[in-house]
Amino acid sequence: MPGSVKFNFLSELLGSKAWPLSSPFEEERVETEITCRNCGKKLNSSYNSDHNTPCPKCGSTKQDITLTTSDSVELHDCIKGKVKDQRYPSKKKVRQIFFQGDDQRKCDGKWMTKERSIDRDNNKYKEVVTDPETGKVVHHCEEFLSKHKGHGSAMKKLR
Repeated sequence: MPGSVKFNFLSELLGSKAWPLSSPFEEERVETEITCRNCGKKLNSSYNSDHNTPCPKCGSTKQDITLTTSDSVELHDCIKGKVKDQRYPSKKKVRQIFFQGDDQRKCDGKWMTKERSIDRDNNKYKEVVTDPETGKVVHHCEEFLSKHKGHGSAMKKLR
């Protein structure tokens, strides 16, 4: 990286001479390259502390400043749903609940692959959580739904 600088884009747009200031970008993600507009000599990033300093090669104070920013995006997906049976009263209509896909772990924010199915008609509960980086199963629970107590919304609250 040629050099990093904190730069306030608004102050530059408004013509402020007081740059560099704070940046909306992380310092490591903004690369700067400063060249003399007259002779094209590359100037180091510490040179930019006073942009009126003349070029050591030709003496010009005109500069071209190139800022390059980068960022990344991480995508995750999942599918979840419910199967309802209209023959049951409102609170008991949901007969199956399923979830499959990426889920962010609450304790540390790490993304895991989760598969969960709740089948009230067949009294089954199954949940498998896998670390996508290692492929290791970090949690596996398969039991009768009637035995699956004290989890989720049925967990005892601390007072």
